Amino acid sequence: MTGKGPTRMGPGQGLPPTPVRQLSPNEVIVPDFQSALSWAPDGENAWTGLIDESWRQGRAAYGGLLAGHALKAMQAIVDPNRPTRALQVVFVAPLKEGPLRVESTLLREGRSVSLAQAQITQDGRLILTASATFGADRPSDIEVEPEQAPSFKSPEQCIAMPFLPGITPAFTQHLDYRWIEGGFPYTGHPTPGITGYCRHKTPVDDAALALVGLADAWPSPILPMAKGPAPASSVTWNLQFLSLPQVPTQAWWTFVYKADHAHAGMSTITGKLYAPDGSLAAISTQLAVVFDKR
Repeated sequence: MTGKGPTRMGPGQGLPPTPVRQLSPNEVIVPDFQSALSWAPDGENAWTGLIDESWRQGRAAYGGLLAGHALKAMQAIVDPNRPTRALQVVFVAPLKEGPLRVESTLLREGRSVSLAQAQITQDGRLILTASATFGADRPSDIEVEPEQAPSFKSPEQCIAMPFLPGITPAFTQHLDYRWIEGGFPYTGHPTPGITGYCRHKTPVDDAALALVGLADAWPSPILPMAKGPAPASSVTWNLQFLSLPQVPTQAWWTFVYKADHAHAGMSTITGKLYAPDGSLAAISTQLAVVFDKR
């Protein structure tokens, strides 16, 4: 998650005494992730559109959706036979109300690798910049098998994390969460880490875009250490795609999220996203800022 405001993901953590309506497991506020990525053409290699309120994250927008727009714009200008291998994102500034514009540029197209760049702007102000690497398979004798997911209890045995309007970020209504282990945000937990299951509530046709939508969905793993509500924002985000499994995006994906280092309000965060069959699908690295003392 990027651009975080206070996010109480834990059941019973600071909840209001009055009842709060919860969405049923099958209830989805439109537009869903795939629809939210559909912007109108606005010139050559450019598209424009709005961020729906249901995809907000406090005063900001869900970082996974903004990154998805950038990646989709880059996918549109490269050889479709070259799958996404890596995505690098810099969250430059928060957005305001009103339309945004994404524009992509092809930097290089070699015999097997393509490099592209994208920018999201609003009223001429830079909001996000991204680059991506796309590459076809090449013959090689070197093979290193990625690790398998650790053994965890099943999703049915885990705590379901409900969408609570006004409590949890608006975008979380589009996803299903199951909490496996780790402290809940703002509880003063001694260790920085969160592990859980996550899935899209509705289908996403493109595997790379589906993973971008999942890999930024959890609260920052440093927030359990905070002793009270504290915003945290990702500044940079690198996502390496080890594989793009052709499995239903509505199946459960496992995310293991930890902070490798935190000092002076800055933290380095690593996440591993495992496919439903347990194979490692993507590795996420973020530089995040936390505002626990202001």
